[in-house]
Amino acid sequence: MESDSNQTFSLGYFEVVAREDGLLVVGRCAASIVSAYIALLDKDRAQQDSWRTTTQALEHSGLQLFEELKSEEVQYRTGSTRHIGGVFAANSATIQPAQLARGLRRVAIERGVRIFEKSPMVKLVRGASPRVVTRNGSVAANRVGLAMNAWSGMIPELSRQMVVVGSDLVATERCPELLEKLNLRSGLAISDSRLFTNYYRCTRDGRMVFGKGGGSFAFGADLGSLFDGSSRFEQQLRATMEWFYPEFSKVAKAKSWNGPIDRTMTGLPLFGQLNGSDSIFYAFGYSGNGVGPTHLGGRVLASLTLGLDDEFARLPLVGFRAERFPPEPFRYVGARVIRAALARREAAEDMGKKPAKLDVALASLMPGGLVPVKTKDGSS
Repeated sequence: MESDSNQTFSLGYFEVVAREDGLLVVGRCAASIVSAYIALLDKDRAQQDSWRTTTQALEHSGLQLFEELKSEEVQYRTGSTRHIGGVFAANSATIQPAQLARGLRRVAIERGVRIFEKSPMVKLVRGASPRVVTRNGSVAANRVGLAMNAWSGMIPELSRQMVVVGSDLVATERCPELLEKLNLRSGLAISDSRLFTNYYRCTRDGRMVFGKGGGSFAFGADLGSLFDGSSRFEQQLRATMEWFYPEFSKVAKAKSWNGPIDRTMTGLPLFGQLNGSDSIFYAFGYSGNGVGPTHLGGRVLASLTLGLDDEFARLPLVGFRAERFPPEPFRYVGARVIRAALARREAAEDMGKKPAKLDVALASLMPGGLVPVKTKDGSS
């Protein structure tokens, strides 16, 4: 199976993350466009106009990033009658994440950066001269920048600012003729407006890759082997994919996998320095949208680590004290209870039924993201 079956969506590169008034501003894509993106709805109409809050805020700031499409256009572009409306973001792209990582590694080495692979940090010694300890040695530095994604919870003061949740994917065997029949050969990236979003696209070698967020939850900072190997939710992924596209029921699975997401209470990344340290800085919490905003996040972390006082170091997200999650075991238990309620609510909406009031109330406790979470009364 070719590595192209991995996928990452990039909703543009964040050139400006936040203004003083707190509005999130999405900048223009800094890379060539290889495909586009559609945020869409399901047949139950529960997600109807769910993106309006986001698009109106962007338009208020003079950013016309989304084009609203009619139902017929969405169905034609996505190849599924389950989709009844959506918005199109022509400034977005898809990339192959492994190729991106290898490309960054090559450029870094060409510029003199020394990279030590398979040398995980086992201890961080704080102080005026911090030291990163590995299994076979240590590195002393004047300043340290931590970019640990889901493993940021290993740092005690960061652990309650995030919860680690899985995102699971399944890829089919090659089926280029079926993709052609469904008008899915363009490589268009598709995502719906659910909180635990469904996202999918075809690959260049003719496969369908279908993913969904909100699978496994980690207990505290202990990820262990939770995100190793095949997805534990493979059958559910297949069922959801076939709900959108019944034609794939006859196409065999090639592979499934998953990965951890460091989810913050706001859904936005956080930057700052560790408590009591003037020389250790962090960046984490991209909440499943890291490829785009890390273009800016790297600049922010670099400015903080180098001690610069520039526009990146002064962004409102630097030093922002987000609401914290409860301690364990309440965080783990609560996450599973809320996730189950959200799943029941969405299942009822899929069948055209009114969800239970308790499920709506519990689901409203889930942190928001790109699309606001509905409150207990059904408003956004």
